[in-house]
Amino acid sequence: MRLHPTMGARVERDFLIALLEVARHLRTHADRSARKHRMTWARWMILTRLEGQPDLSQSELSAIAGIAPITVARLVRHIEALGLVERQADPKDARIRRLRITRAAAPALRDSKRCQAELDELITRGVRPAALDAMVIALRTITENLSSSRQLAKVPHEARPNVRA
Repeated sequence: MRLHPTMGARVERDFLIALLEVARHLRTHADRSARKHRMTWARWMILTRLEGQPDLSQSELSAIAGIAPITVARLVRHIEALGLVERQADPKDARIRRLRITRAAAPALRDSKRCQAELDELITRGVRPAALDAMVIALRTITENLSSSRQLAKVPHEARPNVRA
């Protein structure tokens, strides 16, 4: 989908600025809620992912979440230190450790779900359902465009930004 020619680069720039602002506000709000459990939003998302897909390895979790393996390792190490996740030996391959949430994670997961419901209500307040549907479709398309892009592959590794969770 191309923007209307009279709107030009300003709308594109405004869209990106608005998108980044929304992401920043969401992260701030979610991190504030997660702090009660000595967590961050990123750690909560890892824990939630493991609840839905237990017994993933760190490599599998990295691939599914789209997060660098070293970043996943740091997130998991912190969650493990809190006693919310444990590593178990893979029965088929001794080199692999599978990740599983513990019973101690139940309160954090319960609060995560409550926080998500509150965020969903907050961010969609005043937004027409049709507009929300259109935004979700557009954002999924943008995600697909970025995921399938070969641009990052053309950038030398040294020139890529170092992003940490």
